Amino acid sequence: MLVDVTPLTVGNVWLLLRKFRYDSLIDAAVHGYHGIIKTDDLMKPNVVYINVGDTVYLAGDETHEAAKEVLELLQDGTELICSSAWIELIKRSLNINISERTRCVFDHKALKLETMELMIASLEDGYYLESIDESTYYELLRLPWASSFVSNFKDYSQFATLGKGFVVRHDDEIVSGASSYIHYNEGKEVEICTHKDYRRKGLAKACGAAFIKACILDNEIPHWDAANTASQHLAETLGYRSKDTYTVYDLGFDQS
Repeated sequence: MLVDVTPLTVGNVWLLLRKFRYDSLIDAAVHGYHGIIKTDDLMKPNVVYINVGDTVYLAGDETHEAAKEVLELLQDGTELICSSAWIELIKRSLNINISERTRCVFDHKALKLETMELMIASLEDGYYLESIDESTYYELLRLPWASSFVSNFKDYSQFATLGKGFVVRHDDEIVSGASSYIHYNEGKEVEICTHKDYRRKGLAKACGAAFIKACILDNEIPHWDAANTASQHLAETLGYRSKDTYTVYDLGFDQS
């Protein structure tokens, strides 16, 4: 039976996680800010499962009997990070479609406050920025396209303590935003999205700059990990520099 791992019991499990490249989501889970970690044995772990948001990490011995329990936790729409051996096990064991994708990690060190201020000032007339307060937090949870700005936090109290974010409004409606997907020890994972009817207006650039500026002023890293080319281009526009790439797998269970 799999058991929950806490920051106090993560010590031995950490040995199975060292093969992963540094990842802010793993950092957030290990320190108890977000997500869950499960293993088969806290003292002598053979497998480990981490879930933060829509991302799952699998590590350890995929041939061990406990791996079967891990596979039962996988859900449709999951972004999976694991070894090719785990992928082969999943293909043999589950009726599932698996597609491969490349993500790009960016370096934040070239970001400049003056660049952020210019981009914030570029916001078109009729659009205005505001920080995410309690009422906006609950408003975002009701918007399917924008809920991920705050949904990884347990409640508003945790978001107010560990998170930060901004939205752009037009005619009092939220049309874009930039926020903390998660908090980790050194900073925030950047989450940016714009409503499909308001794209290509520079809104993501302006609210992203506001979020990055706030992180810099608070001495936090605004960590950027791009899932697609649009995110990569926006990161470069804001002043990030490409640093590394890695492979993820998207899971889709056969519904037939």
